[in-house]
Amino acid sequence: MPDIQPTRQRRLCRPSAKALILTFGVFASLPGIAQGLRAAPAAPVSAAPIEGLWRFVDDGSVVMLASCDAALCGVLRGLPPAQRGDRAAQAACGAQVFSGFVAGAPDRWVRGQVFDPATGGRYSGSLRRVGPDRLELQVGSGLLSSRETLERHLGPAQGCAAPS
Repeated sequence: MPDIQPTRQRRLCRPSAKALILTFGVFASLPGIAQGLRAAPAAPVSAAPIEGLWRFVDDGSVVMLASCDAALCGVLRGLPPAQRGDRAAQAACGAQVFSGFVAGAPDRWVRGQVFDPATGGRYSGSLRRVGPDRLELQVGSGLLSSRETLERHLGPAQGCAAPS
């Protein structure tokens, strides 16, 4: 008769009570951590003032941003090189192209109006600072919206007569 050996019972590896408490303690605190992250205000990208000259990256036109009646507005102060000799473009110099932008959050201005001198159209817009010297302009909303980037312009604005 063959030797029959009793089978050993396999002992399942069970975590200790301390390991369970630590594990569940970490998971239990995740919602609290996530809630704390959501409640934390966004830190401003830059404390630099928004006022000053800003150049559209795509065409080179320059806008002067300034405070106007507790809002932010912008006046066209420089033309793209391709339009500097154009009389119609010259007529747009000094036009208020941004109006009514109000602070919505740190580094964000909302509920503004954008005027396109080329078409005469007015569109809703918002501005967001994406770097110390960069802004993102969103014109319109939904599928019909577009985004344009502006950079701080340090040189003189060219193509428009000096403001009077």
